[in-house]
Amino acid sequence: MRLQTLETGQGAFRKMEMGMMRMLGLPPLDIVRTALYRPNFFGKPFMAVVNGVLRGETSSWTVTERELLATFVSSRNQCVF
Repeated sequence: MRLQTLETGQGAFRKMEMGMMRMLGLPPLDIVRTALYRPNFFGKPFMAVVNGVLRGETSSWTVTERELLATFVSSRNQCVF
């Protein structure tokens, strides 16, 4: 069972964001919904780690490895990009 708040957003601004994403044909992914639900508890710390691993100067991943990961994830999501 999923919290209704994760589906629609919490607060007027988040609800508007979720609605705009749907109107554009880009329903928000579960990870985006979760990050926006409680950004100070989960969203900001998680995104900081992801950013550091994937884009940070101290990342041990090469640009090629990052692109390969992006390609794999896109293919699993059936994304044409």
